[in-house]
Amino acid sequence: MEACTINATGVGQYDATELIEAENYFELRGDGVKIDLLAEGDDDGDAGFAVALHAGSELFYPNIKLPAAAAGHSASILRLKLTLYLAAAATGATITASSASGQVLGSSIVPFTSAWSSYRAVLVPVDIPVDSLDEHGRLDLVLSLGVEAASALVRSNGGERARLKHFALELQ
Repeated sequence: MEACTINATGVGQYDATELIEAENYFELRGDGVKIDLLAEGDDDGDAGFAVALHAGSELFYPNIKLPAAAAGHSASILRLKLTLYLAAAATGATITASSASGQVLGSSIVPFTSAWSSYRAVLVPVDIPVDSLDEHGRLDLVLSLGVEAASALVRSNGGERARLKHFALELQ
């Protein structure tokens, strides 16, 4: 059973006005594992967890409450900026944001950060069709990792391609 964060948002729900910690996913599909950063020797002062992502890994975050300004949005497409805090010690990976129904909302190449403990903000513009939100204006988000052929570094690290620490969604 995964960790449960107790706050005013509720179980299985997320608030986009705050950072969403990667390890608080609702479901992890495919290979991937939660990593204790302190045990790994991460000394950036932000002790906590990250999720090691492999080719084909998918993280599911249902019921994301979007910023209040999004609720009154009248256009058919809602433009948001997804900021992912990622580390990658190899090149060739792409992170994709999709709706739960599989509609691609945006994607970006995962930059080489030189070390697993070196995180960088990766900005992904996302276009969310308003009709893909639930009746309360909430988003079901899937983050997935696609890759090119694995390098020797990736093969020696058990197939790990990127680490996600947390992410944020905000209006553009």
